[in-house]
Amino acid sequence: PYPRRSGTRSAGPALVSFKYDSLYWPGMTASESREKWTLRRCPRGVAAALLCCLGLRWASALVTERLAIFPPHYYTDAALNHHRALDIAAAWSSGSRFIPYTGLSERVYAATAAVLYAVFGSRPLVPKLLNGLAATAAAYLWYRLALLWIAPRAALLTLWMLAAWPSNIFFSSQNLKEAHVLLLSAGALYAFLSPWARGPALGSALLLALGFYRSPFMILTAVSLAPAAASALFSIRPEKSSARNATLTALCLLLPLFLFRPATSYVLTHILAHDPD
Repeated sequence: PYPRRSGTRSAGPALVSFKYDSLYWPGMTASESREKWTLRRCPRGVAAALLCCLGLRWASALVTERLAIFPPHYYTDAALNHHRALDIAAAWSSGSRFIPYTGLSERVYAATAAVLYAVFGSRPLVPKLLNGLAATAAAYLWYRLALLWIAPRAALLTLWMLAAWPSNIFFSSQNLKEAHVLLLSAGALYAFLSPWARGPALGSALLLALGFYRSPFMILTAVSLAPAAASALFSIRPEKSSARNATLTALCLLLPLFLFRPATSYVLTHILAHDPD
């Protein structure tokens, strides 16, 4: 199912040469090796990496609840998010529609955390644990994306690097929006590029949601996706590489860029409008 060329190993939609065949399972072709690493046959290495990823982030969340292991300025944004969410949750419980006067992404994240506080209590540990879970899901999506272009064992090394990267562990385990950004960006890329995903319509929705947290990331992701999506469209699924599908993919990439301004305007004026009372 993948293109092959003499003297090369095919690692997905593009032909990639590897010096060492040990990156593949011994005695298997690239396609057979990739089949062994599917979700239904999740290898122990992937499961171990995901457990490590989640465990490190939850451990960081629990430790930082009790100990300030870094200088105070590392926790400034998390403390602001916590107090904004507390104010919103308290206002909602009293029947008010109070929303602090902040930027779009701060309002969206604070409102999300306020919902969690209203359900589980006003402890920042709950959003921190959920952020760790979101970061683990994002790491798995990056692993699945890596399988499209590189050998399975190299993709597994990528997953381990994401799981154990120190700055990723810390910032995705705090009361911050970084974990949301990681998951939305990885989800958008996976939806556009993976032959197993639901397609560009889902990717378009995830791109728009990404803009609510980090609008520059939405633009950069859409721009970087354009050549990658074209490559995936004509290489991974050549039988579907019609003008209709190419047009649909282009429209789904452009749609969030055109909808972002009216969508954010509606959210800021109707759903999360600043109410000082």
